[in-house]
Amino acid sequence: MIIIIVILLLLLYHIWNKNKNYIINFYYINSFICFNKTKKGVTQDSAKMSSLKYIENSINSNIRVDGRTLSTYRTIEINKNILVSADGSSSVMNEENNVICGIKLSLLTPSLDAPDEGVINLQIDCPASVAANRIKKDHLQIMSSIIYDLCIKNNIDRKKLCILPSKFVWGVDISVMVLNAGGVLLDIISMAIYVALKDTIVPVVKPKRKIDESNTFHHTKCADYQVEIVENQKTDFPYENVPICVSIGEINNKYVYDMSKVEEELVENIFVVAVTSSGKCVAFHKLYGISMEIASILNMTENSSKISHHLFEKINEAIAKIQTRSVLV
Repeated sequence: MIIIIVILLLLLYHIWNKNKNYIINFYYINSFICFNKTKKGVTQDSAKMSSLKYIENSINSNIRVDGRTLSTYRTIEINKNILVSADGSSSVMNEENNVICGIKLSLLTPSLDAPDEGVINLQIDCPASVAANRIKKDHLQIMSSIIYDLCIKNNIDRKKLCILPSKFVWGVDISVMVLNAGGVLLDIISMAIYVALKDTIVPVVKPKRKIDESNTFHHTKCADYQVEIVENQKTDFPYENVPICVSIGEINNKYVYDMSKVEEELVENIFVVAVTSSGKCVAFHKLYGISMEIASILNMTENSSKISHHLFEKINEAIAKIQTRSVLV
């Protein structure tokens, strides 16, 4: 009997010791996995912080990691008349951004508040893949509101879009599609809108009372009036006063133009200056609530005016090359 009890005790001890080792080993393995995950996260965060610190130190030395000065822009590729179904269109891209803009004209009955003014709408959108990885939809809505206020609201003569007061005006739908989003997306969108509006040709139409001809613009009727297209006559869209946006980021009291996506993570503030092709600053917007001195604002607007002159030259050169290619073809 004693021998049997001893054997049972030895067997129980062996089983307990084996389970104990298993528990210890299991705890060790889990601890190792958790430690490695934590270590990996810390390593990634540390690498990102080191990278941002390196970029910040470079900017403090008045140079950037890609070799540009603080006011130098990256190469911008501009194209126009890319959408067959649009009345005006453009694409503008750089190494981070890719934007397409289309303009569509339609005949509308004006509102009672503005019977002799055209109607202008702006919509900015992006594919689901871009929204998931690059930019949120609500950010685009905010951006749309900013661009409308800075570039469109008071800079297009709506009275030139009137055909017959209280009867017919032009409706202008500006649709922007963001295919890729990076730093200073606001600037690229504003350029795309400017080029598309410059590319827009408005048909010359005449309102007539009680006519019935086949050559009517969408067979549009308003009370006793119809409108007909005047053959071989078109006019340019009144885009002349439409500005482009120049965004400036403040990093350690340094003002940085054409920021990359990574550089935007370091900014303390972003200022947006709307400048016309004549160099006139027509609007100024501050994205964050940090105050700044009047002298700094004046300095930024002056520099933005000079930089915009260079940008408009690039836009006009690109359009001239496109027109030359079209003539040769």
